[in-house]
Amino acid sequence: MTDYSFQSAHKRLSLHYFLYFSVLGALLPYLGLYLHSLNFSPIEIGQLLAALLLTKIFAPNVWGWLADRNGKTIHWVRVATGLTLLASIGLVIFESYWGLMLTILLFSFFWHASLPQFESYTFGCLGDEKHRYGDIRLWGSVGFIAAVVLIGWQIDVFSVAVLPWDLLILLALVWLSSYLVKDGKRHHESESSVGFLEILKRPEVISLLIVSFLVQLSHGVYYAFFTIQLSELGYDKTVIAWLWALGVIAEIAVFFLWPHFLKLTVFVF
Repeated sequence: MTDYSFQSAHKRLSLHYFLYFSVLGALLPYLGLYLHSLNFSPIEIGQLLAALLLTKIFAPNVWGWLADRNGKTIHWVRVATGLTLLASIGLVIFESYWGLMLTILLFSFFWHASLPQFESYTFGCLGDEKHRYGDIRLWGSVGFIAAVVLIGWQIDVFSVAVLPWDLLILLALVWLSSYLVKDGKRHHESESSVGFLEILKRPEVISLLIVSFLVQLSHGVYYAFFTIQLSELGYDKTVIAWLWALGVIAEIAVFFLWPHFLKLTVFVF
Protein backbone atom coordinates (compact mmCIF):
# COMPACT_ATOMS: atom_id res chain seq x y z
CA MET A 1 0.00 0.00 0.00
CA THR A 2 1.36 3.43 -0.90
CA ASP A 3 1.61 6.24 1.66
CA TYR A 4 -1.23 8.03 -0.10
CA SER A 5 -3.60 5.07 0.09
CA PHE A 6 -2.63 4.44 3.71
CA GLN A 7 -3.38 8.05 4.62
CA SER A 8 -6.72 7.98 2.79
CA ALA A 9 -7.83 4.85 4.66
CA HIS A 10 -6.29 5.77 8.00
CA LYS A 11 -8.94 8.24 9.21
CA ARG A 12 -11.94 6.09 8.25
CA LEU A 13 -10.53 2.93 9.74
CA SER A 14 -9.41 4.77 12.89
CA LEU A 15 -12.86 6.32 13.36
CA HIS A 16 -14.55 2.93 13.22
CA TYR A 17 -12.11 1.50 15.79
CA PHE A 18 -12.63 4.59 17.98
CA LEU A 19 -16.41 4.13 17.96
CA TYR A 20 -16.34 0.33 18.23
CA PHE A 21 -14.17 0.35 21.33
CA SER A 22 -16.10 3.26 22.82
CA VAL A 23 -19.00 0.79 23.01
CA LEU A 24 -16.75 -1.56 24.98
CA GLY A 25 -15.76 1.40 27.16
CA ALA A 26 -19.44 1.75 28.04
CA LEU A 27 -20.25 -1.96 28.22
CA LEU A 28 -17.42 -3.67 30.06
CA PRO A 29 -16.92 -1.35 33.05
CA TYR A 30 -20.57 -0.49 33.64
CA LEU A 31 -22.86 -3.33 32.52
CA GLY A 32 -22.20 -5.23 35.75
CA LEU A 33 -22.91 -2.07 37.74
CA TYR A 34 -26.14 -1.55 35.78
CA LEU A 35 -27.26 -5.11 36.51
CA HIS A 36 -26.34 -4.60 40.16
CA SER A 37 -28.62 -1.54 40.21
CA LEU A 38 -31.47 -3.79 39.06
CA ASN A 39 -30.95 -5.90 42.21
CA PHE A 40 -29.62 -9.00 40.48
CA SER A 41 -27.57 -11.33 42.66
CA PRO A 42 -23.83 -11.85 42.01
CA ILE A 43 -24.64 -15.27 40.51
CA GLU A 44 -27.19 -13.76 38.12
CA ILE A 45 -24.79 -10.97 37.14
CA GLY A 46 -22.10 -13.56 36.47
CA GLN A 47 -24.48 -15.60 34.31
CA LEU A 48 -25.63 -12.57 32.29
CA LEU A 49 -22.07 -11.40 31.68
CA ALA A 50 -21.00 -14.95 30.81
CA ALA A 51 -23.73 -14.94 28.15
CA LEU A 52 -22.12 -11.80 26.74
CA LEU A 53 -18.96 -13.77 25.97
CA LEU A 54 -20.53 -17.16 25.27
CA THR A 55 -21.43 -16.26 21.69
CA LYS A 56 -17.86 -15.11 21.08
CA ILE A 57 -16.93 -18.79 20.82
CA PHE A 58 -18.92 -19.46 17.64
CA ALA A 59 -20.31 -16.17 16.27
CA PRO A 60 -17.08 -15.08 14.48
CA ASN A 61 -16.91 -18.47 12.75
CA VAL A 62 -20.50 -18.28 11.51
CA TRP A 63 -20.13 -14.74 10.20
CA GLY A 64 -16.68 -15.46 8.80
CA TRP A 65 -18.20 -18.31 6.77
CA LEU A 66 -20.85 -15.92 5.43
CA ALA A 67 -18.21 -13.36 4.45
CA ASP A 68 -16.09 -16.02 2.73
CA ARG A 69 -19.02 -17.06 0.55
CA ASN A 70 -19.35 -13.70 -1.21
CA GLY A 71 -16.19 -11.82 -0.21
CA LYS A 72 -18.17 -8.76 0.92
CA THR A 73 -16.57 -8.21 4.30
CA ILE A 74 -17.88 -4.71 4.95
CA HIS A 75 -21.39 -5.74 3.91
CA TRP A 76 -21.43 -8.24 6.78
CA VAL A 77 -19.90 -5.69 9.15
CA ARG A 78 -22.85 -3.40 8.36
CA VAL A 79 -25.37 -6.20 8.81
CA ALA A 80 -23.82 -7.29 12.11
CA THR A 81 -23.59 -3.79 13.59
CA GLY A 82 -27.11 -2.94 12.38
CA LEU A 83 -28.57 -6.04 14.02
CA THR A 84 -26.58 -5.31 17.17
CA LEU A 85 -28.21 -1.89 17.29
CA LEU A 86 -31.67 -3.42 16.96
CA ALA A 87 -30.96 -6.08 19.60
CA SER A 88 -29.67 -3.47 22.06
CA ILE A 89 -33.15 -1.92 22.24
CA GLY A 90 -33.91 -4.80 24.60
CA LEU A 91 -31.58 -3.21 27.17
CA VAL A 92 -33.98 -0.25 27.29
CA ILE A 93 -37.14 -2.35 27.34
CA PHE A 94 -36.30 -5.23 29.70
CA GLU A 95 -35.28 -5.30 33.34
CA SER A 96 -36.13 -8.95 34.02
CA TYR A 97 -33.50 -11.70 34.09
CA TRP A 98 -34.80 -13.65 31.10
CA GLY A 99 -35.54 -10.56 29.05
CA LEU A 100 -31.98 -9.35 29.53
CA MET A 101 -30.55 -12.84 28.98
CA LEU A 102 -32.24 -13.05 25.56
CA THR A 103 -31.19 -9.49 24.74
CA ILE A 104 -27.55 -10.10 25.68
CA LEU A 105 -27.38 -13.36 23.71
CA LEU A 106 -28.73 -11.71 20.56
CA PHE A 107 -26.71 -8.54 21.07
CA SER A 108 -23.44 -10.39 21.59
CA PHE A 109 -24.00 -12.84 18.72
CA PHE A 110 -24.14 -9.96 16.26
CA TRP A 111 -21.59 -7.79 18.07
CA HIS A 112 -18.83 -10.40 18.17
CA ALA A 113 -19.25 -10.98 14.44
CA SER A 114 -18.27 -7.44 13.52
CA LEU A 115 -14.72 -6.89 14.75
CA PRO A 116 -13.03 -9.99 13.21
CA GLN A 117 -14.45 -9.02 9.81
CA PHE A 118 -13.28 -5.43 10.18
CA GLU A 119 -9.85 -6.56 11.36
CA SER A 120 -9.55 -8.70 8.23
CA TYR A 121 -10.58 -5.73 6.11
CA THR A 122 -8.04 -3.47 7.84
CA PHE A 123 -5.15 -5.86 7.23
CA GLY A 124 -6.26 -6.18 3.63
CA CYS A 125 -6.14 -2.39 3.29
CA LEU A 126 -2.68 -2.23 4.86
CA GLY A 127 -1.18 -4.73 2.44
CA ASP A 128 2.60 -4.64 2.90
CA GLU A 129 2.24 -1.92 5.56
CA LYS A 130 0.89 -4.21 8.29
CA HIS A 131 3.37 -2.80 10.79
CA ARG A 132 1.21 0.36 10.71
CA TYR A 133 -1.74 -1.50 12.22
CA GLY A 134 -0.89 -0.10 15.66
CA ASP A 135 -1.25 3.47 14.35
CA ILE A 136 -4.87 2.69 13.50
CA ARG A 137 -5.80 0.34 16.33
CA LEU A 138 -4.60 2.69 19.07
CA TRP A 139 -7.60 4.91 18.27
CA GLY A 140 -9.79 2.11 19.55
CA SER A 141 -8.06 2.43 22.91
CA VAL A 142 -8.55 6.20 22.80
CA GLY A 143 -12.27 5.61 22.17
CA PHE A 144 -12.45 3.20 25.11
CA ILE A 145 -10.90 5.78 27.44
CA ALA A 146 -13.15 8.58 26.18
CA ALA A 147 -16.28 6.49 26.73
CA VAL A 148 -15.32 5.09 30.12
CA VAL A 149 -14.46 8.56 31.48
CA LEU A 150 -17.47 10.36 29.99
CA ILE A 151 -19.98 7.72 31.05
CA GLY A 152 -18.42 7.48 34.50
CA TRP A 153 -19.06 11.21 34.86
CA GLN A 154 -22.64 10.78 33.59
CA ILE A 155 -23.31 8.05 36.13
CA ASP A 156 -21.97 10.27 38.92
CA VAL A 157 -24.14 13.21 37.84
CA PHE A 158 -27.28 11.26 36.89
CA SER A 159 -27.37 7.49 37.48
CA VAL A 160 -26.31 4.21 35.89
CA ALA A 161 -29.75 4.17 34.20
CA VAL A 162 -28.19 6.26 31.40
CA LEU A 163 -26.14 3.26 30.24
CA PRO A 164 -28.67 1.59 27.86
CA TRP A 165 -29.29 4.92 26.12
CA ASP A 166 -25.57 5.63 25.81
CA LEU A 167 -25.11 2.20 24.23
CA LEU A 168 -27.89 2.84 21.72
CA ILE A 169 -26.29 6.13 20.62
CA LEU A 170 -22.79 4.66 20.36
CA LEU A 171 -24.00 1.59 18.44
CA ALA A 172 -25.84 3.81 15.98
CA LEU A 173 -22.60 5.71 15.38
CA VAL A 174 -20.66 2.46 14.89
CA TRP A 175 -23.20 1.28 12.33
CA LEU A 176 -23.08 4.60 10.45
CA SER A 177 -19.27 4.61 10.44
CA SER A 178 -19.27 1.26 8.60
CA TYR A 179 -20.67 3.12 5.57
CA LEU A 180 -17.53 5.27 5.37
CA VAL A 181 -15.55 2.31 4.03
CA LYS A 182 -16.21 0.23 0.95
CA ASP A 183 -15.78 -3.41 0.09
CA GLY A 184 -12.72 -3.97 -2.06
CA LYS A 185 -12.12 -6.62 -4.65
CA ARG A 186 -12.07 -10.13 -3.33
CA HIS A 187 -8.61 -11.66 -3.10
CA HIS A 188 -8.54 -15.32 -3.96
CA GLU A 189 -5.94 -17.27 -2.06
CA SER A 190 -4.87 -20.83 -2.63
CA GLU A 191 -6.40 -23.15 -0.08
CA SER A 192 -4.03 -24.67 2.43
CA SER A 193 -3.57 -28.42 2.22
CA VAL A 194 -2.98 -28.56 5.99
CA GLY A 195 -6.04 -29.74 7.90
CA PHE A 196 -7.59 -27.99 10.86
CA LEU A 197 -6.60 -30.70 13.36
CA GLU A 198 -3.00 -30.66 12.12
CA ILE A 199 -2.83 -26.91 12.71
CA LEU A 200 -4.42 -27.33 16.13
CA LYS A 201 -1.73 -29.82 17.18
CA ARG A 202 1.12 -27.41 16.54
CA PRO A 203 2.95 -26.46 19.78
CA GLU A 204 2.82 -22.74 18.99
CA VAL A 205 -0.95 -22.93 18.39
CA ILE A 206 -1.52 -24.87 21.62
CA SER A 207 0.57 -22.32 23.54
CA LEU A 208 -1.40 -19.43 22.02
CA LEU A 209 -4.73 -21.04 22.93
CA ILE A 210 -3.62 -21.69 26.53
CA VAL A 211 -2.45 -18.10 26.98
CA SER A 212 -5.66 -16.77 25.39
CA PHE A 213 -7.76 -18.96 27.69
CA LEU A 214 -5.97 -17.70 30.81
CA VAL A 215 -6.24 -14.07 29.70
CA GLN A 216 -9.97 -14.42 29.09
CA LEU A 217 -10.37 -16.23 32.42
CA SER A 218 -8.85 -13.28 34.28
CA HIS A 219 -10.95 -10.82 32.26
CA GLY A 220 -14.13 -12.59 33.29
CA VAL A 221 -13.70 -11.59 36.93
CA TYR A 222 -12.33 -8.16 36.04
CA TYR A 223 -15.14 -7.18 33.68
CA ALA A 224 -17.94 -8.52 35.85
CA PHE A 225 -17.08 -7.33 39.34
CA PHE A 226 -14.23 -4.79 39.40
CA THR A 227 -16.51 -1.74 39.08
CA ILE A 228 -19.03 -3.18 41.54
CA GLN A 229 -16.29 -3.83 44.10
CA LEU A 230 -14.84 -0.32 43.82
CA SER A 231 -18.32 1.18 44.01
CA GLU A 232 -19.06 -0.84 47.17
CA LEU A 233 -15.79 0.45 48.65
CA GLY A 234 -17.04 4.00 48.20
CA TYR A 235 -15.11 5.18 45.13
CA ASP A 236 -17.04 7.64 42.99
CA LYS A 237 -17.66 6.69 39.37
CA THR A 238 -15.25 9.27 37.94
CA VAL A 239 -12.36 7.77 39.92
CA ILE A 240 -13.41 4.27 38.86
CA ALA A 241 -13.47 5.45 35.25
CA TRP A 242 -9.90 6.75 35.46
CA LEU A 243 -8.72 3.50 37.06
CA TRP A 244 -10.17 1.63 34.08
CA ALA A 245 -8.57 4.14 31.72
CA LEU A 246 -5.15 3.68 33.31
CA GLY A 247 -4.71 0.17 31.94
CA VAL A 248 -5.83 1.24 28.47
CA ILE A 249 -3.35 4.12 28.45
CA ALA A 250 -0.64 1.46 28.73
CA GLU A 251 -2.30 -0.33 25.78
CA ILE A 252 -2.01 2.84 23.68
CA ALA A 253 1.71 2.96 24.43
CA VAL A 254 2.07 -0.64 23.21
CA PHE A 255 0.25 0.11 19.95
CA PHE A 256 2.33 3.27 19.45
CA LEU A 257 5.52 1.24 19.82
CA TRP A 258 4.14 -1.72 17.83
CA PRO A 259 6.21 -1.09 14.64
CA HIS A 260 9.40 -1.00 16.71
CA PHE A 261 8.46 -4.26 18.47
CA LEU A 262 7.91 -5.95 15.11
CA LYS A 263 11.25 -4.77 13.77
CA LEU A 264 13.00 -5.95 16.94
CA THR A 265 11.30 -9.35 16.68
CA VAL A 266 12.44 -9.77 13.08
CA PHE A 267 15.97 -8.77 14.09
CA VAL A 268 16.15 -11.20 17.02
CA PHE A 269 14.64 -14.22 15.25
